[in-house]
Amino acid sequence: SGNPGLDREYARGWTTIGGNIYSISSIDLPKRIFVRWQSIVEQKTYKGWVDIPESGRSIMRGSTARRCPDWPDYPANPMISAVLGVAPGGVIRVWANDNCLNDNLIAGAQAEIEPLGPFQGKSNGRYRLHKEHS
Repeated sequence: SGNPGLDREYARGWTTIGGNIYSISSIDLPKRIFVRWQSIVEQKTYKGWVDIPESGRSIMRGSTARRCPDWPDYPANPMISAVLGVAPGGVIRVWANDNCLNDNLIAGAQAEIEPLGPFQGKSNGRYRLHKEHS
């Protein structure tokens, strides 16, 4: 666990909800998201952008604008969410919940190898858990 960089300039505005869930308030829907991660299993570091299409932004927008017809007694979802998934080989996927909390795949991209390597080049190429890095 530990602090995943939430006190740094680039992460300003993010607050943790718990675990790997972060909240951002008072911003517009994303058009592009940058992802950088270390794959301990592969011993590789990836980085890449994923573009969020208008169709995905529409799903996000609709998730809070309409009640789910399956649950007429409940109010509309109070928040918009985007779930980012990363996989071996540098695969990036983004899902968003609709107004009935169904997951919808809205975007995908292929990341590239980060030339700086792990810990932005400050670990002599060694991969280890973030909590072990000082």
